[in-house]
Amino acid sequence: MKDIKHSTTATDEEKENGLMDDSGGIYSPDGKRLLQMSLFGRKSKSYTVKDGTEIICDDAFMGCISLKSIVLPRSVELIGKAPFHIGTEIVSHSDRFVVKDGLFMDLEEKRLIRCVSNEKHIVVTDGIVSIDNNAFEGCRSLQSIILPDSVTAIGECGFVGCESLQSIVLSQSLASIEDWVFNGCKSLQSIVLPNSVTTIGDNAFEGCKSLQTIVLPNSLISIGDIAFARCESVQNIILPNSVTHIGDCAFSGCKSLQSIVLPELVTSIGDRAFAGCESLQTIVLPKSLTSIGDEAFFGCTSLQGIVIPDLVTSIGDSAFADCKSLQTIVVPDSVISIGYGVFTGCISLQSYITI
Repeated sequence: MKDIKHSTTATDEEKENGLMDDSGGIYSPDGKRLLQMSLFGRKSKSYTVKDGTEIICDDAFMGCISLKSIVLPRSVELIGKAPFHIGTEIVSHSDRFVVKDGLFMDLEEKRLIRCVSNEKHIVVTDGIVSIDNNAFEGCRSLQSIILPDSVTAIGECGFVGCESLQSIVLSQSLASIEDWVFNGCKSLQSIVLPNSVTTIGDNAFEGCKSLQTIVLPNSLISIGDIAFARCESVQNIILPNSVTHIGDCAFSGCKSLQSIVLPELVTSIGDRAFAGCESLQTIVLPKSLTSIGDEAFFGCTSLQGIVIPDLVTSIGDSAFADCKSLQTIVVPDSVISIGYGVFTGCISLQSYITI
């Protein structure tokens, strides 16, 4: 078990029993951990962390929207996740924790903790290995960023809500795209994932409404739930043959998507995976497919025909409901379970063939 005295996680009990200083900071009884700011402290415009403080806990300054400057003592040895808001001026007396080009970094762990500037264009320092959760969250002025190849990990929600971000050059060393990393980056126009990436997390690119070009690597294995949902501008996407998993709602609401070919290693299509892809005209299903989830193609109003592969045993509820242009569908005799309302609203369906 992690030694709580050296943890950046502060429990509710610790916060309730902590000691508050004159400026509203709540500390552990030994004074070595800043747990959080009190309601009173959150109204402050500036704050000086007490000398002797060794740890600043996760989200310590959450809700401090008025805070404009923070002074860190030399004694600080560890800083938790998402500690500061964008626009906060940080004065650090530590050689380990520094601000460079508007980026707050831990030089010992080679970690980018938080962007605290309103810069439009950022080049991250070579040598940085990891980017924290929420590191660039809400950086609404950010338009472009270049990450060095030394970066191996970007935390969850790393760039969430960067609504002006148009381009990003990713490190060639990334192993995964974590949950929510680019969620809501509504100005992002293209993304090229490096050949090192094997997984794309849940909600990773959800709501990237301007995203037109998506280049996926041959190393990719898994696409998470809602990963590309509501990417309304993408017209075509090539899924590499390495992909084995496509999550629920993975491409739902991609209303400009016209065609897609699913890789041969995919055995199931998740619930609502392509729901609301109203421009989807053709989709090629792999021979390996065994199941089609609930509402998988719900509202694909441009889809005219589809052939269900021979290994499919189940088709979920409303799987093809409201596919108003669907004229023909071929269903193999391997299908032993067909859900409720599978073809409800398929007003053009003329031929339902079982083989």
